[in-house]
Amino acid sequence: MSAEAGCTVTGLSTLSHSFSCLLISCMWILHICLVSSTFPQTAFSAMQEVLEIFSNLPIHESASPFPVKALSGGPQAGDKVLVVGAGPAGVHMAMKLHRLGHEVTIVDKSIVGGKAKSVDYRNVVHEMGACYLSPDYELVVQLLQEFELSEQYTVRNRTVWTDENKDVGKKLRDWVYKAAKEAKGEPKASDSHIAFEIFSDTFNYISHHRRLLKNYSETGFLPPRPDKEQLDELQMSIKDFFEEHDIKTLKPIFQLAYTLQGYGFVEEEPILYGMLWVTPKLINGLIEMLKVRKVLSRKRLRNRHGTPKAITTLKNGFLSLFQDIVKQCQEQSQEPSKKPFTVVENAQITRLQRDDDAVTIEYCLEDLTPVSDKFDFVVMAVPIPQIKGTLDMREDEKRLFSSLHESTFITSLVDYTPAKQGKETSIDNWMDNIVLDRPMQVWATRDTHQLVRENEEGVKFELERPEMGTLVAYQYKSHSLHDDATIAEGSLDDKVEEEKTDASDMLTKLLQRHGKTVHRSEQHRWRYFPRHDRKAISEGVLWDIMEKQGKHRTWYVGACVCFESINAIIDYNEQLLKVWNSQGRQEGGVAGDEDEKVTSML
Repeated sequence: MSAEAGCTVTGLSTLSHSFSCLLISCMWILHICLVSSTFPQTAFSAMQEVLEIFSNLPIHESASPFPVKALSGGPQAGDKVLVVGAGPAGVHMAMKLHRLGHEVTIVDKSIVGGKAKSVDYRNVVHEMGACYLSPDYELVVQLLQEFELSEQYTVRNRTVWTDENKDVGKKLRDWVYKAAKEAKGEPKASDSHIAFEIFSDTFNYISHHRRLLKNYSETGFLPPRPDKEQLDELQMSIKDFFEEHDIKTLKPIFQLAYTLQGYGFVEEEPILYGMLWVTPKLINGLIEMLKVRKVLSRKRLRNRHGTPKAITTLKNGFLSLFQDIVKQCQEQSQEPSKKPFTVVENAQITRLQRDDDAVTIEYCLEDLTPVSDKFDFVVMAVPIPQIKGTLDMREDEKRLFSSLHESTFITSLVDYTPAKQGKETSIDNWMDNIVLDRPMQVWATRDTHQLVRENEEGVKFELERPEMGTLVAYQYKSHSLHDDATIAEGSLDDKVEEEKTDASDMLTKLLQRHGKTVHRSEQHRWRYFPRHDRKAISEGVLWDIMEKQGKHRTWYVGACVCFESINAIIDYNEQLLKVWNSQGRQEGGVAGDEDEKVTSML
């Protein structure tokens, strides 16, 4: 362990001195075991247990647990609320407000679900949008348990392909170790040595995470507002942050956990977003995937709240959750004591006007019937740039959301036949396409049938063509055509179609190179992860938005105010309601019966 690593751990104000000494002693003992190759599996297991304890230690802060002192406003008792957007953020917030006694109407240009796009095909559910759960998904798991949809499959096996091994895939752990050695500048280090360095850097990362973001897991998505010095540090790129604090072996971990998920490159993205996604619990789960033990017992695959210890997918898909939420709210709205709950799908919004006394929306139904309606309050559950043409944008909103930019993610559902039958892993990653930023090249594929086989021993699928396989492929580009000011508005649709065609051709060529013949492909293109640039992060834009919540009779929810994950948007919704509820107790601003007060789902 480096001297800096030891000082970082012992210097933590959040840990007792005795525990810090114990932690360092344990790591030194484990280091000796690893370097001498004595009982390596036992050493890894023991180190993992220490890491798990460390990542879950509470932090006791005397400051306010909320990210801001107060919101600018919120829905009042009896308000009729409009929710624009039927994705996870909009449906979840609509459910919460309806349970609080509000009449709620959701309007969306498409259908319920948004990026929670699940396709039931060939006897399994394939995720085309949101797809995984991780160890910090407590709120999501609580919601899944409420709707009896929590059955999960654990991701057990991955194959990594690089330019050096185009014909023979590597194990995930082998690629991580090799990349970590290169990042550390020690290409000839032993696996046991670099494993220890990864553990050591993980401890230090968690300590910095707790130093900068506190233990916000108990209070909501955003921590209390950092000071200027902390914001300057949080706007650093992930790569620069790793080099500044000498935790460079985590670069390949973040390329897997962050970049591969479509959140941007470690050389460009601010460490704030990296930390908001890669929490102590998540990085602990990722280390779990790299352990010496090949097969983990089912008992160890779940935490006590039912959250996974590693990475999982839902058996029934994320879409089923949000469809069931809507169904339950609509059924409850038929009860005499409940307010109406309405969902309008496939609506083309033409005008959204917010005045001092009301919110007016005008839209056309799928059959082109024009509709106009008035509300008391609006929740914007779509990225603001995507609706700015119909929204009466105010100057402060333009300032707050002008720094947003987005990426492009394309997912494809593909039927194929292999050149020869053989054992395959459920997940394949093409890491050089990711590391070298090759736009629209294939980053990953997932075979859901194989994922089920790895979780359910002896399972058999009754398929019309058993020799044919089905996979979901992921392709990514770090910028979006919609952000390109040089593209004329009239030619944007043509450019989008060209992009989709190019992506389809690249996917077919890659699968052919691996001996797969493509028979059918269904493609979905996502405008992905609207996020703020580093300058806006350094100015505290996420906290500025939170303070403005409620102004102009508007709340903003979804990825553009927090992060592009179901866990983040639900966590943010809960936190927003908590802060408003704390004000409402004093100001009488929260609607709902006394027994329906907003509480955390934890």
